[in-house]
Order: sequence, then C-alpha cells, then structure tokens
Amino acid sequence: MLQVLRDVPDIETHLILSQAARQTLAMETDYSVREVQALADVVHDARDIAASISSGSFKTAGMVILPCSMKTLSGIVHSYTDGLLTRAADVVLKERRPLVLCVRETPFHLGHLRLLVQAAELGA
Repeated sequence: MLQVLRDVPDIETHLILSQAARQTLAMETDYSVREVQALADVVHDARDIAASISSGSFKTAGMVILPCSMKTLSGIVHSYTDGLLTRAADVVLKERRPLVLCVRETPFHLGHLRLLVQAAELGA
C-alpha cells in the first residue's frame, strides 16, 4: 500500500507500526522495519498519543489499517484508545472520514463477525 501511495501526487502517508505489526513483518515478509518506514512520508511512534494524527484538526483523506488484528478491531469498536493506532482510528471515525480495516486471522467466529458488523455500523 505504501509503495502504491508513494506514486500518488499530493498524498502524504503516515505510518504507525505496532509491536505486533513489527513482529508480523519480521515473520511473514522479507521487508525490514527500516525498509517499510522508508516508504512513508511520516513515521509515528505507536505510543505517541499526542501525535498530529491523533487530533481531529489534522485533516486526512482517511486511514487504512493493514493488517488489522482482532485486538485492534476490538479496540476500535469499543473506543479503547490505548495507543496511537486506535486513537487515530477513533478520530477518523469521529470525523466521518474513511477507515479501511484489512482484517486478518481467519476463519472468523461469531464474535469476530459481530465486531466487523459493529465497525461497519460506526462507519468503517
């Protein structure tokens, strides 16, 4: 996604890599954290809930969470903003901007499906 967006004029990308995302990156891809960070215009510390993107006054075209774990999905649905990722997603929903969740960890059970429905009802 970051590689594609690099070629789109007037798009500034912001990256948040959670600890779980860093582990997934190492285990499931050939990319290093540094290589992925180099693809983004701005890299944020996942613990920095005061980052620019955590405020509704910071205008965005939307947000993509890729991949989105069930833990992150649950945090978003329940407004549990314990870090920058869920805080920024909460702001995007509050401001009625697009939020795309690329959920992993299939197959889903009923609890997962209910979370997905709730996310859709919130505007994701």
